[in-house]
Amino acid sequence: MNTATCSFDSSVSVPSLNQADPTPAVVEQPRLAHQAAHDVLATVAHELRTPLATMQVSLEMLAGSSDLNPEEVDQLLSRLQSGLTWLEGLAENLTIWAALETGHLPLRRSVVQLSECIESALALVQPLLERKNQQVRLSGRTANPCVYGDPFFLRQIVVNLLTNASKYSNQGDVIDLSVCVAASWVRVRVTDHGPGVAPGERTSIFGRYARGSAAANNRAGGLGLGLHIVDGLVRLHGGIVGLDSEPGNGASFWFRLPIYRMQNRKARARRLVWRNTA
Repeated sequence: MNTATCSFDSSVSVPSLNQADPTPAVVEQPRLAHQAAHDVLATVAHELRTPLATMQVSLEMLAGSSDLNPEEVDQLLSRLQSGLTWLEGLAENLTIWAALETGHLPLRRSVVQLSECIESALALVQPLLERKNQQVRLSGRTANPCVYGDPFFLRQIVVNLLTNASKYSNQGDVIDLSVCVAASWVRVRVTDHGPGVAPGERTSIFGRYARGSAAANNRAGGLGLGLHIVDGLVRLHGGIVGLDSEPGNGASFWFRLPIYRMQNRKARARRLVWRNTA
């Protein structure tokens, strides 16, 4: 049996831990991570104040006034529903974001009709749309392709895109949602008629904490995680995301996923069996 030997070159000087001077990049990374975490927590606290305050006022009015007419009661209940919907969306996005960051996001895949995910997403964001008197105009409704993915996360993709469109659309605007089917893929596109995305921001708009100049100009809230989560979830499903926009003429965000074909799956299964028995 041969014994491997290692030699050490004494001419090479190895600095001790006390002598080593960390590079600026090594020192900067923890500071930036700490600052990013601080910014997220501060933004979450800020974002929670408005819906919680609105819900508290609505509850106090419902509990303290016995002479409210049915229309006023409906308005207050609608505010409560909008606040709850927003808080649920925030909680879901933070949970998904944390899982994406750690790389531990289990997908419960199944054959899913994409139209069901879209309808479910529309029902979830309806209170937010009603609050701004907005409507969603659907096209390509006859197309009902199947994809292989997690229905919960597929729905969240559409929810985030619709929420983003509502945020940057004006009172009473129409948001367009279209479905386009090709031979091997399906594309879902959500288009608003807001301020659009500046050319210099299009490459970074799907990044973590990214909030374009339109967010500052319109005083739009948010953590800058919604589109980042869309990008991460679409990639996990084997798809791609994209953006078409002209400043002042709205923004059109889209994602594309491979279509599930039963015959293709059976063919892959037969090839796998053949390889295992060969």
